[in-house]
Formats: sequence, structure tokens, C-alpha cells
Amino acid sequence: MTDDASTGGPSSEVDRATSHSDTYSDRAYTWLSRNGIYVWAGISVVAIALAALAVPILAFGSLAAIGGEGSILAGGTAIVLFCTQL
Repeated sequence: MTDDASTGGPSSEVDRATSHSDTYSDRAYTWLSRNGIYVWAGISVVAIALAALAVPILAFGSLAAIGGEGSILAGGTAIVLFCTQL
């Protein structure tokens, strides 16, 4: 009778709870190894979209910098530098 109680006791629940993080990291690694190209493609799309946004900001910022306001030009330059670092 004690053998039946020990097989379904709290120790088996603890084992399942502690092994959850290992299986989660294994699943995450497997997903990233299978879908890595999609992750990089997504990052590339975001960088291209930000660069397309930076072009009008740079154009307007260069015109505004003629009048003495350089913060818009600096913001556009920061966006371009960020996109090139991705």
C-alpha cells in the first residue's frame, strides 16, 4: 500500500516542475534553430522600414538646419546609424 502512494506522491510533481525550464529552453532553442531565417528577415524588414522613415526626416532636418535648428537632423542621423547597426 505504501508503494502505490510513493509513485504518485509530491516528488513526481516536483520533478515535473523542475524539468519544465529545461524543456522550455529546449523548445525555444529548437524553434530558433528552425526559424532563424524568419527572425533575421523580420529584423531586416524593421531596419528597412526605419531607414525609409529616416529619409524624409533627414531631408526636412537638413532644411531646418539651414535655419539653425539641428535637432531634427540629429534625430534623423541617429535613426540612420541605428538602422546600419542592425
